[in-house]
Amino acid sequence: MLGGAAVGLFLPPLEAMACDGVLPTRFGLFFWGNGNLPDFWTPEQEGTDYTLSEQLTPLSPMQHKLAVITGLSVKTPNDVPHSSGAAGVLTGIGLRVEDEAFMGPTIDQIIANEIGGETIYRSVQTSASGGSGRSYNGPNSLNPAEADPYAFYERLFGATFREPGEEGIVDPSLGLRRSVLDAVMNDLSTLESQVGAEDKARLEQHMTGVRELEQRLARLEEDPPNLEACERPAEPEASYPDIEGRPQVSARNRAFCDMLAMALACDQTRVFGHYFSDPVSDVLYTGATAGHHDLTHNESGDQPEVNAITIAIMEEFNYLLEASTRCPKGMALCWTTV
Repeated sequence: MLGGAAVGLFLPPLEAMACDGVLPTRFGLFFWGNGNLPDFWTPEQEGTDYTLSEQLTPLSPMQHKLAVITGLSVKTPNDVPHSSGAAGVLTGIGLRVEDEAFMGPTIDQIIANEIGGETIYRSVQTSASGGSGRSYNGPNSLNPAEADPYAFYERLFGATFREPGEEGIVDPSLGLRRSVLDAVMNDLSTLESQVGAEDKARLEQHMTGVRELEQRLARLEEDPPNLEACERPAEPEASYPDIEGRPQVSARNRAFCDMLAMALACDQTRVFGHYFSDPVSDVLYTGATAGHHDLTHNESGDQPEVNAITIAIMEEFNYLLEASTRCPKGMALCWTTV
């Protein structure tokens, strides 16, 4: 757990999740905005036999699998308050000041380029509080996070999803769509020879997306891997309207967490970025008298409301961890953090 605000998760795959005898690596990122209160976040002890801090207490059920990494700092320039830190943590590159765009790929995409090529989705991005997330393919190339749990369910587990053993898809439109994409690639290749270096970089990013679509269409016609833990998850609510002016962040988060855990178990993807909230997020959480970002600046003293919000976010993170340890068809998934 890297000093708060961003958490990298590696899932050690088990034998029942193997594809052709090879155990695939998984990576997940859990991110939230507005950071933490260091005095209530950092454990006092070192080593494996440590006591969780106040803000980390919700993770006690998973403590034996957690490593809290401290003593880190962001070395990139703090040119834009609130945004530069996220860029430094996730890319290691400074932010473009004029539009606050990231100037390099985020860590989830660097990893997806290495381990994400054999699944239907190279990576997926989700947002519990309606933000856009912070996943970038490269300079100024955002992967927008899906903020609608039902839309995410339809995308991953709707009509095109098959559980192990189900019959294959016979859909003549898939071949037509691949033909259209082939034509698009030819046009892009022709255009690439006529533009400058900056536009070439943008076109290459677009072409990468087209190639991913081609691979996705091809894999939809393949037999699904025979993974014991895989099953279609429960369908989320069609909408999550605000309750008394407060968004249902917890309910949305838990719907996403259940689907993300099953997306890994079904080998739909091996990389995800889950953005509980974006930088400068001003969500009005349950019990809070003002928005989160407002409170971080204006609550006095030891900021008990800010502290309570961070603890609540850790409860949601723990839900993601525990979602992966539930045992569909007798299989347990295990998380560790680095």
